[in-house]
Amino acid sequence: EARNDSFLNPRPLEPSDPALMSGEAKQVLGLKIDINKANQSDFESLPGIGPKLAQRIVEKRNELRGFQSIDDIKKVKGIGDKKFERIKGLIEVK
Repeated sequence: EARNDSFLNPRPLEPSDPALMSGEAKQVLGLKIDINKANQSDFESLPGIGPKLAQRIVEKRNELRGFQSIDDIKKVKGIGDKKFERIKGLIEVK
């Protein structure tokens, strides 16, 4: 009878594609959220951004056909200078 010793020699874990990670996972790893690809829950993982504001960000991005720079997120009602200062180090535009 063959023994299954795979638990003794587990296969190595492959690094996850950052594009498939949640916003929270990216923050833990020090990766930035691409605001042109993020979904609503990714935005909600940012400090000070709840469901309604996250939805407004997605709507504004669609209206603008994408953000040209992270500063464009300030065009969203509810994101002023203070909130932008809190999130600017966590976001990017690729």
